[in-house]
Amino acid sequence: MEYLWQITSILIALIIFIIEIVNKFQSKKANKKRLQLFKRFKQVTLVLDHIKIDGLHWQENRPVDIYDNQLDPNGSKFNKQAHLGGYHKQKNLTKFKSTLQIPIHYLGQEYTYNTQLPVEHTILRMKFYQHKTLPIYIYPTSPITVEFALDFTCLNLPNVGLMTTPIYNIKNT
Repeated sequence: MEYLWQITSILIALIIFIIEIVNKFQSKKANKKRLQLFKRFKQVTLVLDHIKIDGLHWQENRPVDIYDNQLDPNGSKFNKQAHLGGYHKQKNLTKFKSTLQIPIHYLGQEYTYNTQLPVEHTILRMKFYQHKTLPIYIYPTSPITVEFALDFTCLNLPNVGLMTTPIYNIKNT
């Protein structure tokens, strides 16, 4: 019986290992495909020192489970009975938001894109200092309009990836 248990645990570990390898391979394949897609577009480089960053952090009192995972009180899994593994207590959680003002220079004109990222501003500044530049891909949507895609994937931040700007009218020179 013990021998069967050992074989089962080895098989489970092997299956998990194979799944991890397949996931990494698919992630690399998706990144390669994304890069090939963007190679068709014109690219300019943004110097990250030119981005204005304003940071904000605040405290929110939110319900959490026994493992301190945040719960949504409006969600279907929210349960106010602690013995059923749902709601446990209220806890103060720190939330972050960074507001970015990004100047994009294209065809001798400057376009300003304002956005927000759910990252603490000090971490964002450190990442910007490390990377120095950021690729911006340009989609000419029509002869008089343009749209930009900012590739934040190089920063390796969770929930931050490729961002597209609104469509801008090309300014007359």
